Amino acid sequence: MKSSVRTLLATASSSPCSTAAQTFMALVPEMARFQISLDVLLPALSDRSKTAEERVLVAYVLYALYAAYPLELNPFKSTLEETLEKERNSVNEDVNERVIWVLSKVLQGEGNYLGSYSPRMLAHHGVAEELREGHPTLPNIGQSGASRLHQENQASPGLGMDAVRALSLLQSGATRVLTLSEQRLVLPLIPSLPLSAALIDIPSFVSHNAALAHPLFVALLTSSSDPAPYLATLSLLPPSLPTYDLLGRLLQDTSPISVQTGSGTSGAKTTVADLIRAEVLGQFIHEAIEWLERAQREEQEGMISDDRFAVGVRNLCRFYHSLIKLGIVDPTSDIETAEMAHFALSNSRFEEANSLYRIFANAAAGFGY
Repeated sequence: MKSSVRTLLATASSSPCSTAAQTFMALVPEMARFQISLDVLLPALSDRSKTAEERVLVAYVLYALYAAYPLELNPFKSTLEETLEKERNSVNEDVNERVIWVLSKVLQGEGNYLGSYSPRMLAHHGVAEELREGHPTLPNIGQSGASRLHQENQASPGLGMDAVRALSLLQSGATRVLTLSEQRLVLPLIPSLPLSAALIDIPSFVSHNAALAHPLFVALLTSSSDPAPYLATLSLLPPSLPTYDLLGRLLQDTSPISVQTGSGTSGAKTTVADLIRAEVLGQFIHEAIEWLERAQREEQEGMISDDRFAVGVRNLCRFYHSLIKLGIVDPTSDIETAEMAHFALSNSRFEEANSLYRIFANAAAGFGY
């Protein structure tokens, strides 16, 4: 995927920037765009050995990925600002001037004006005079955040200041635990926010703010025409206490949800709990067991020296035991529990695994559990 993106950057100089951005979005799944941007786009943006066409295109793509949101919420905004400052302070070459001009348009929130022009035209042949008129100056990076936020909010009708603040806090929630006052601000607004997985680093958010991750996922699932990417994300979350907390909440959530059928024209009515149980739980248990088995191998090979395997086994078995108590999992169903029963038996030296396996054995023998 990375090589395909690099090829796109190198070969799309004659196509309109908007076409190249759409191609990027078609090549890269939504859940992977943030990481691919970190790994491929940002290095190309700051690399002066790259052609001006590539750097101009990267700047536009980074804008286009989050064009539906106020610029303040673009996670790459600070990098674009830093690049602009470095270009301003570099040797005043013609190519740098054009890169500076494109970066300035993006940071003024006017990247949409660039979409119909090719990177080659923007980098070497200038732009139409009417595009220059009225926008001759570069943005003031020292402008206060409140002022910028106000301007961007004015350009985004229907998105109030509280909503912009809430979206910004959700982004921050991927790097820190939100305070109680911040959570109180965000929580009631989540159902009405224009949410996207591309805007938030979901695994990191879950690890820091599991309680808020529950309403966030409910909003993502109920508002999306295709919940499959979010379900896949849940399945691949690491087997940690915040993840178990989130899944436990979702597996008991009776919020209604309409799941699109194959034709995409109508939806089958179900609940969040039923959807998670049917589409996520089994795959999550499988992935969790594989994660723990990798940790065990790494421990045996001396690659890690902590107790993540032992702690992980105990926590996974406790989580599964709680699912049985809640009636979410039927221990008499071999199809449903075979993988977990084998895992519990293999690790029965741990008390929690031993207790869980006895539940399976008693259920199979008809003695109850």
